[in-house]
Amino acid sequence: MAIHLRPADPERAAAALQQLGPAAQQVADAVDAAVAELRTLAERAGHAPDDFRTALAAVVTYRRRQAAVDDAVARMLSVLEAGGVTRNAMFSALGVRAQTLQKMLAPCTGRGSGDG
Repeated sequence: MAIHLRPADPERAAAALQQLGPAAQQVADAVDAAVAELRTLAERAGHAPDDFRTALAAVVTYRRRQAAVDDAVARMLSVLEAGGVTRNAMFSALGVRAQTLQKMLAPCTGRGSGDG
């Protein structure tokens, strides 16, 4: 898969590169928080009589924390866009429609990154 970059001014590209690691860490942290209860359940499933209640609670926690994952992904995508990755390349690589990508990026467009 070829990722097409548009020319970005050097300062913007450098700033995006500096934000890339922290943005990736935010995604990883949000995912870890979302799956923590599921991971615990997977490691000890079948050892307690209330596993079904615990499992439902873990799924509910995952669903509630999914919004934080989506927000972190949106921030990371906006960093990629600032670094020169085109929206066309993003929606193609992610396997989503342009409108879906626009909705994914919506939390970040208020900061002026919605012009690309």
